[in-house]
Amino acid sequence: MKSPYQWSFSKSQTWNKCQRMYYYSYLKRFDPDEEGKTVDELYHLFNVATYKGTLIHQAIEDYILNQLCGARFNLTNAAKSIIRKIDELNNSGTSVEKINGLELSEEYMANLKNEVSTSLQAFEASLWPLIMKYQHLSVEKYDRFECGDYLVTLKPDYMVKDNNFVKIFDWKTGTKKNDDYFQAIVYCMYAMDKYDLKENEVSAELVYLSDLKRYIVNPTPERIKGMEARIKKESEEILALDYVPEGTHNEDCIYCKFYNICEKNKKYKTAEEVIV
Repeated sequence: MKSPYQWSFSKSQTWNKCQRMYYYSYLKRFDPDEEGKTVDELYHLFNVATYKGTLIHQAIEDYILNQLCGARFNLTNAAKSIIRKIDELNNSGTSVEKINGLELSEEYMANLKNEVSTSLQAFEASLWPLIMKYQHLSVEKYDRFECGDYLVTLKPDYMVKDNNFVKIFDWKTGTKKNDDYFQAIVYCMYAMDKYDLKENEVSAELVYLSDLKRYIVNPTPERIKGMEARIKKESEEILALDYVPEGTHNEDCIYCKFYNICEKNKKYKTAEEVIV
C-alpha cells in the first residue's frame, strides 16, 4: 500500500529551507484553532517577487493555449497588466513585505517590473519560435507518479514530443538555484513513467527568462537513484515529525509570510513544549 503522504518539489524546498515554514504551510494551517486560522490566512498571501513569477507563468500558459487554438494573445498587454497588478499588491499593504514592515525601494520595484517585460518579450521573440514546431503534450498540468512507496505530485510548465523523444520545459522567473537541476530530474522521472521511456528518450530544459539562459538536463540511472533516495528520506522525516520544529531564523525570514507569527511563537514556545 502506498503511503498517504505525497511528496512534491515545493514541499521539499520548503522543508529544506525552513522546517517551521513547512509546519505552518502543510500542517498547522489545517488546524481549526485560532492560530490555525491565522496561519491559513497568511499562507494565501504573496510576496511581490513570487506574485510576479506566478503572473508570468499564467501569461505564458495563456499565450501557448491561444497559439495552439490559432488565436492571438498579446504578451505586451499581458506584461502591462502584470506590472499594474504588482503595483496594486505593493500599494495595498497586503503583500508579505508590507505586513512584515519591509519597504521595497523604487529601484527594486523598477527592476522587478523590467523583468516582466523583458521575460515575456524574450519568450515570444526567441523561445516560442524554437518550440512551437514540437507536438504539444501538456501545459501547466498537475499530475503524479509513483516513486517507491510514495506518490510524487508535480506540474511541469510545458511538455512536448519530438518524434519519440519527450522534452520538458521549465520557465524560471528568478535567479539560478542549485535545486533547479534536481527539479528537472524529477520531471524526467515523471515523463519516463508516464510515457514508458528510457533515460535517453527524455530531457528537461531549464529556461531562465530574464536572460534566456538555457540548461538541458539529461537523466541518468545515478541521478534518478539519487532523487529516489531524496524523496524517500524526506518523506520519512516529514512523516516522523511529531513536534513543532525550530525555524532557521536568518536574514531571509523578513520575506516569509509567517514571519510575525513565528517571531511571536519564538518568545513563548519551544519545539519540546508543543506537540503537533
